[in-house]
Amino acid sequence: VQVVNEEMLDEQDLNEKKLVVANVKITKLQNEAIENELKLKAAANLENEWLRKFSIMDDIRRTLHSQVMKLSGNIRVYVRIRPALKWEMKANNDACVTTKIGTKRKFDEVEESPFKFLSITDRDSLSQGADLSKNILVATEPYKDRGGLSQRKSRWKFGFDRTFSPSNSQEDIWSATEPLVQSAIDGYAVCIFAYGQTGSGKTHTMLGSSGSEQGIIPRSISKLFGAKDEIESTCTHPTEVSLSVELLEIYNDEVRDLLATPSKHENFNIKINETSGNVQLPVHTKDDITQLLEVAHKRRCVKETQSNAESSRGHLLFTTHFVVRRTGENGFIRRGKLTVCDLAGSERLAKSGAYQVDLLKETQCINTSLSTLSNVIEKLQAKSKHIPFRESKLTRILEDSLGGDSKTLAIVCCNPLPVHFHESLCSLRFASKVSKVELKAFSNFKC
Repeated sequence: VQVVNEEMLDEQDLNEKKLVVANVKITKLQNEAIENELKLKAAANLENEWLRKFSIMDDIRRTLHSQVMKLSGNIRVYVRIRPALKWEMKANNDACVTTKIGTKRKFDEVEESPFKFLSITDRDSLSQGADLSKNILVATEPYKDRGGLSQRKSRWKFGFDRTFSPSNSQEDIWSATEPLVQSAIDGYAVCIFAYGQTGSGKTHTMLGSSGSEQGIIPRSISKLFGAKDEIESTCTHPTEVSLSVELLEIYNDEVRDLLATPSKHENFNIKINETSGNVQLPVHTKDDITQLLEVAHKRRCVKETQSNAESSRGHLLFTTHFVVRRTGENGFIRRGKLTVCDLAGSERLAKSGAYQVDLLKETQCINTSLSTLSNVIEKLQAKSKHIPFRESKLTRILEDSLGGDSKTLAIVCCNPLPVHFHESLCSLRFASKVSKVELKAFSNFKC
């Protein structure tokens, strides 16, 4: 019994020592837990402080970005001379002209490209107070037979915010356009429209294809959803960003909703810069918009003419609404809108061959609406008291984009071939008118 008692006492002492060691470890772990909790609180406070500073810096960036945009002009003009396609170059090389001595010579032997892009060192008018912020484009009248007389090639010099030669890529166009998409994210109304004759590359500039040839619309979609993820993850308060889209086509001066069922395409009431009764769908991913664009592309009216195998017969208007709200609160932080317009190209019947009844009516409506747009630009340039926005459905919808409450970009596309020079010259003259219009833009956001 005594031996058993001693063994039990020894075991008790051992357990007491183990208990003391365990208590020490528990105390140590408790201290480490308290220390880690303090570190977590400090890290959370530091994160909140950095998010607060990030929010302040984003407000500063937004303000500075807006000031830079205003200095650049709330309406700006880019001109793009697209590269010639292989079949066009072959047709151009196969075409011949008759010289004064009766021989035949190919175009590439007697003339160069009618467009020349001047660098700042090539300019000869610096002493005349030229605007150094403008890119200079010189258009030279191509060769023509003057019955043995010497050539008299007229030249026109234009200055635009940006000019893009045939060697410039889709990425170059996007790099120059991206700041305006950022303005839409910052709470402004932004309008980007492409203008030019049929076959000048407007749809390729706006929509493009896949990979590096993506156009402005798919690249804008990627940037908008990237901004959505960044805003929702970095705001100090729970914030929700919602996007919704509209897709309209103005065909024969009638507004058609490309997202509605075919039986409900038309008959919408038009207010300033918007329509009522059309479909506005919320989107949550880039794939949602891609699918909508595919549906709209199938429903859009596209036909073949002698000038263009895939000629758009109506004006496409793609609008994205970008709204930032705080979760659980009324009102919004900011609301931006991006409208991208792929205008149908102007046509000359002698070149397009659109003499069929349907094609002829479409051509007349396209040219009439573009003429009205040009007339509106002229009135804005002259600062006329009456601007004829109501004379066309196109100008009615674009009223706020051209009338003041927007940051607007006109991308004027031109065909590089000499045979289309006079149509390209008309587009350049239109671009020159647009560049002289002054707008004021207002933001739709609050602190």
